[in-house]
Amino acid sequence: MFLSHFPAFKYRDFRLFWIAEFTSAVGSTILSVAIGWHLYEMTHSPLSLGLIGLFQGIPFLLFNLIGGNFADVHNRKHILYVTQPVIVITSLMLAFGTYFHFISPLLIYAMIVFVWIAVAFDMPARGALLPTLVERKDLASANSVYTLLWEGSTLFGPALGGFLIAAIGVGNIYFLDALSTLVMIGAIFMIHQSGEPTGEKSEISFRAITDGFKFLFSKEILWTMKLLDAVSVLFASCVILMPVFAKDILHVGPQGLGLLYAAPALGGVIMGIIMSRLINHMKFQGPIMLFAIAMYALSTIVFGFSTSFALSLFALFISGASNVVNVVIRSTATQLNTPDSMMGRMSSLSAIFFVAGDKFGDLEGGLVASLLGAPAAVAVGGVGALVVVGIMAFSSRALRKYEYTPHEAMVVTE
Repeated sequence: MFLSHFPAFKYRDFRLFWIAEFTSAVGSTILSVAIGWHLYEMTHSPLSLGLIGLFQGIPFLLFNLIGGNFADVHNRKHILYVTQPVIVITSLMLAFGTYFHFISPLLIYAMIVFVWIAVAFDMPARGALLPTLVERKDLASANSVYTLLWEGSTLFGPALGGFLIAAIGVGNIYFLDALSTLVMIGAIFMIHQSGEPTGEKSEISFRAITDGFKFLFSKEILWTMKLLDAVSVLFASCVILMPVFAKDILHVGPQGLGLLYAAPALGGVIMGIIMSRLINHMKFQGPIMLFAIAMYALSTIVFGFSTSFALSLFALFISGASNVVNVVIRSTATQLNTPDSMMGRMSSLSAIFFVAGDKFGDLEGGLVASLLGAPAAVAVGGVGALVVVGIMAFSSRALRKYEYTPHEAMVVTE
């Protein structure tokens, strides 16, 4: 009965991958809360939080295209055997720095850079491995429950992180993240799927990378979806400023900070369950995606103006639910229209659009907040995202008319 609602879980390799990803993701989200709180405690500066996005985004953008090329040439599991231990080592460095009192903003930023160089190779490999763990007819289900994984980890991780900061301190949280990553390494060993790319292999070259760009821009619906998502997140992301709202505006402390992080994830979990049940029967995905991003922008505006903890939680809940609709539709559209031989490069390009919007959105939020204050920065960003959605909806017929079924590639209705 359970598997009939979540057909992706019929596959052993996918179940292993999902459980390990969830464990690792919970550790990573707890780590993000700890780093944000730790930095703000040391610096009392919103700009220091915005710089997190800068030190994540720059190394990722520099190496991600190469990482995508690697994922189409080399065994994807072997790539993960290298990247995951690097992530473990950086978490242990933060833990030891805290234990032995040599931690500093500079050390934190340095470890962030190393992690995101690893992530630049890790993310395309994982993104290319995922579609090989299920049959094509269950890709939409896999994307729904995979999105549910990230929303669930963001639900439990930050809420748990806020309480753990108060209970055991950030040093122990850094150590817990290292342990959670070891679970992922173990699961990769246990997965039966070989991890080898299928189809015609490319080479590690500039030409192979440019072939990825050519493929993306030959599919109008794909690049417009990714551009819309990136620009809307660039303006409307408010996650990096959560410590400012918790500490200085809503006055709810680290426990309240955990709940602020958890609220969008709760919305995402509920919507992820709904999407996993309905995705194979859904139509008019393009208009639904446009509406979801508009709701994401509106809820961000409400959060920016709110001085009520309850209203803030509700607005974040709506933003999380709306974002999941966008993610599931966009991910499924990408996988249905991309051959396996190109999947690594497409995963890296998808990540570039997402990370460019998300991380440079963090920098933009930190800069604007340092000038105008956090509430104005969030509200203005939400208005900007809403304007972008309106422009894209008016100018892109492909987005307005987009529709697919789970058993076929893109269908654009006339």
